[in-house]
Amino acid sequence: MSGTEIRLKRGGALRLQMAFQDDQSQPIDLTNVTLTSQVRDAADTLIAALPVVRTAALGIATVEVADTSAWPAGRLRADIRAVIEGVTVLSDTFAIVVGRAVTQ
Repeated sequence: MSGTEIRLKRGGALRLQMAFQDDQSQPIDLTNVTLTSQVRDAADTLIAALPVVRTAALGIATVEVADTSAWPAGRLRADIRAVIEGVTVLSDTFAIVVGRAVTQ
């Protein structure tokens, strides 16, 4: 996810789908994997804990936040934390740029 930037309007929905693969590019069974994610601002203030949900598809998880109206406008950051068999793996940090809606 290096250099990834997600843009959304404040109050809109955030929907992400993530694929987890091993070193051979094979999907990882997420059954016993703990997945967590947080969104923080530049001052490291917690904005939201993201709900990371495993899907029925092997190696696929999703994040869905229906309403981001409590999030501040501006540049936020997040990553995904996976604990696999006691080993913590962190994704690259990605930006979430929250804009103000024009139509109200």
